Amino acid sequence: MYNFVALIVSAASACFAAAAWFTRRQMLRLELYKRRFDIYGRVLDLAGALLEFDPSEAQTMSGKLHDSPEVMRRFEAFLKAGIEARFLFDKNSGIKERLDDMTRTASEIIGYQWQAPESAFYLSPEQAPKERRTFQENQKRFYDSIPQLEEALSKYLNFHAL
Repeated sequence: MYNFVALIVSAASACFAAAAWFTRRQMLRLELYKRRFDIYGRVLDLAGALLEFDPSEAQTMSGKLHDSPEVMRRFEAFLKAGIEARFLFDKNSGIKERLDDMTRTASEIIGYQWQAPESAFYLSPEQAPKERRTFQENQKRFYDSIPQLEEALSKYLNFHAL
């Protein structure tokens, strides 16, 4: 009789341990998913900030990105996402490299917008259109990178396949 009770208690303990293990595993999957999706969210946040970014003359004259706290905050979060990506995605996924390229492009976009009114005085009539074209190409490259990043992230953001 006591052996039977001990067997039942042991079986129940094993079931509870298995349920706890499964629950913990699911929570870990969810946390990993949230961290990975947060990186994608920061990319979209920066993309939105770049679309809205139009520094005032006072901000341009100050030459300080800190005078535009929204862009600075989103750009810093984006930079942090690039660092975190190194630890959250496989090395051969290409996500870290894509984010690094987007970082360089975003820096060039912000730099151009920051200097555009001021540089009009310093650029020759031949250089100004070239700089504007480069800026537009950078914008296109940045926004074209988003669907490519989504494609690379899709493997990691399919919660049921994790």
